Order: sequence, then C-alpha cells, then structure tokens
Amino acid sequence: MPGSSSIELADGAEIAYELVGSGPPLVFVAGLGDDRTLFEPLVEALADRHTCLSFDNRGSGTSSAPPNPCTLGALADDASELARALGLTPAVVVGCSMGGAIAQEWALGRPDEVTGLVLFNTWARADTHMRLLLEHWTALSRDGNDARLLESLLLFCLSPHYLRQNPGAVEEFLAEPSPAGEGFELQAAACLGHDILPREPIGAPTLIIGGRNDAVVSVESIEELASAIPGAQLHLLDTGHVAFWERLAHSITLLRVFVARLDGPQH
Repeated sequence: MPGSSSIELADGAEIAYELVGSGPPLVFVAGLGDDRTLFEPLVEALADRHTCLSFDNRGSGTSSAPPNPCTLGALADDASELARALGLTPAVVVGCSMGGAIAQEWALGRPDEVTGLVLFNTWARADTHMRLLLEHWTALSRDGNDARLLESLLLFCLSPHYLRQNPGAVEEFLAEPSPAGEGFELQAAACLGHDILPREPIGAPTLIIGGRNDAVVSVESIEELASAIPGAQLHLLDTGHVAFWERLAHSITLLRVFVARLDGPQH
C-alpha cells in the first residue's frame, strides 16, 4: 500500500501511518497487536471515494512503545493528534476490536472530531470471558510462547466455517510476525480498563457490526454496546471476530451506505 510515512507526536513518540485515496476522511484504528495492514481490504475498496488513514497504535507495528501503564484513552489521544496533524478532522472513525474501543474513547473525549463511528467486533466493557482470554494471551506473550500465541489468536479470531472454506488462511495467519511483547501486553491491560457504561452516551452516529460466531466478543457484549449508544445501527453477520475479513463485500456495503447517509461533510 503506498503512502507509508511516520510522524512525531508532541511527546516525541513516532506513529507510523498510511494515507491513500481522496475525499472525505476515514480513519481506521487497529485492534490488539494489529498493525495498519489489518484494514487493507477495506482501504483498497474505499480509497476511490475517501481519504483513508490507517496507522500503527503505540505498541504495534513500527510505532513507538506505549507508556506503562497504557490506557485506551491515551491511544485515542494519539489517533486524534495524528489526524489533526494531517488535517483529517472531523472524520468518520472505523475501529475493529480494541480499535473500536479506542474509537469510542475518541468520540467521548473529542466529539467535535468524530462525525460518525463504524465499530467492528468491539465492546462497551470487558466481560468475564474476555478478561480471561486477554489474561491468557498476556501469559503466552510473557512466556515468550510466540507460536502458541499465534495459534490461539487464530482459533479465536477466525470462525470454523471460514477456516473450512479458506484452508490457506491458516498458513497465512501463522506466517505473520507474532505480536508478543511488552507493547502487546500493555495494550491488553488497557483493554481491560475500557468501560463506557458509566459515562455520558456517545453522541456520534454509530454503525456496529458484529459476528454471530465471534469467540472474543460475544453477541451479548455487542448488543450491550448497541444499547449504550443512542440510535446505533446494529448488524450481526455470520462471521468470527473480524467481520470484514470473512464478509468483505457485505461489510463494505454497510459502511458505504452508513457514510453516505451522514450529514455534513461526509454526506
């Protein structure tokens, strides 16, 4: 993907990013351990009508290490500073998993910068299952168990149906670099601290897309998030944890229709 670069934030941190396309801005926020390439299928489809910004959160890819402790609010501040420096606010923010939680923090902290949210496979607060899973992944990372961590991520992130239909996805997934390390562990700890339920509701128009077969974020958690955001649109697809990997065309259509209906510069 062209347009790779990096920028230094006010505190000296380096954030790596990709900027492609032209038109109203879409800012893509990646999940736990993921780098900016997570969104390549969406960016390739949407850059014909939008300026698409994707980047590595601190602790992922080639961006700087996160602070210790790390919060999703701090990662949202990074996203905000990057987008403002590039002249891309206000924007529609698209987040997946942890990235969706970061997008929520951004919309709550700087509502004037977020004209809409598209939230894939994310949550309002971590339930018991997610807490146990994040602690399990953290333990694998701390033990230096890179292969086992990748295998566990594979099993929880891709649905059995998708793996049956796409056997080559196993080799492709396991060939990726392991996200294990302190950055991954600090991001996981930050996920545990995310909880929007006691706070003022998000005011931005919101599209929520979840997977009925998501083994990371339950349907109940997705529905809880939708109930917490007034007017949120909820679509549940027959997918695992990354809906746009398994149902790309459907995800693109939902995103295009949602963005087209927004008022203001995104209309």
